[in-house]
This record gives sequence, structure tokens and C-alpha cells, in this order.
Amino acid sequence: MLGAKNPRGLYVPMSPTEMETLARLWETRSYQLRDARFGFLPIVDVIVGDKRLGLIFEVGPKCFEGLEVPVPVYTLDLTLRALNRTLFTKTMMVSNEGQPLMVCKGVHFGLQLDIAIDTINPELVREVIPHVNGLTTRLGNTKYTPHEAKLIQSIEKGNSLVRELDRQNLQKVKTRET
Repeated sequence: MLGAKNPRGLYVPMSPTEMETLARLWETRSYQLRDARFGFLPIVDVIVGDKRLGLIFEVGPKCFEGLEVPVPVYTLDLTLRALNRTLFTKTMMVSNEGQPLMVCKGVHFGLQLDIAIDTINPELVREVIPHVNGLTTRLGNTKYTPHEAKLIQSIEKGNSLVRELDRQNLQKVKTRET
């Protein structure tokens, strides 16, 4: 059960209902991705995996029209919305071969944002898939062996550590930007 289709995976996958919700939001073109500085960013494609939502999107060239001289961009302040709800908001570090993105008039980038999904708001699921029954996450409705339960605790501890490292790295980058 841990890792779903990936025999080496060590994660708790989404339920099929949650995956269907994310897929339907893409099919109806409900996703909107916005950066605080550059505005709305066109989403080219969406990948729904058993633990993630991948958004392939473009930055530029229209949002860089006023920039005649290259400017370094270290972060994007992204907000993902659908059906008048904020689904995800985070400042993400961006780089090209270890260097900040250099943006100016005429430049554009294709980027991918991968979001690890732990849970989805049940209200959103019900709005997208009316009359759904038995709505819980796979973590909430599956019985695990003591070994699997211990692995899940380890996964959560690792996730907390990664979030803390992301926070520290982002702080360093923010210091460079100013």
C-alpha cells in the first residue's frame, strides 16, 4: 500500500476519488496559477500522479515586456486556485543551472511545479464530484500493519524535516534578493 504502484515508493498515495477530483479540475480548465509579480501564468499541462499534482506552465514573454535589461529572479510567489478556492500558495525558489532565472523582454521559460498532495479538502471533492460516498483519504480508511504504521510516522517526520530545510533555504535566497 505504501508507494502505490511504485514498489520502492515510501509514501501514502491519494485515494482514487482524490485523483479524479484533480483530473476533473484540469479537464474543466478550472486551475489558475498566479505569481505575485508576474500575474497569471498559463498552464500548459497537468500531471496527476498517485501522490502529486504536476503543473507545467510558462513564465514570460508578456510579463517581462517592461524589462529591457536582464533581471535576476530567485523566487516565484505562486498561488494555485480553482473554483474560487486557494488550493496552494508558496514561495518557490527557481534557478537555471544553479543560477537565478535571468528575465527580460522577449524571454520565456517553461517550468514545472510539483505539489505533493497529503489531503484534499472534502468540500472541494464534493463540489467537483457531487454525491460522492465514503470520502476519506487513503491514510484515513486503510488498516496498516504495525510496521507500515511505523513507516508512515517516519515518512511524516521526514516530510517535516524537508519543509524546515525548504524554509531555511528560502530564507537564504530571500536575503540574496534584497
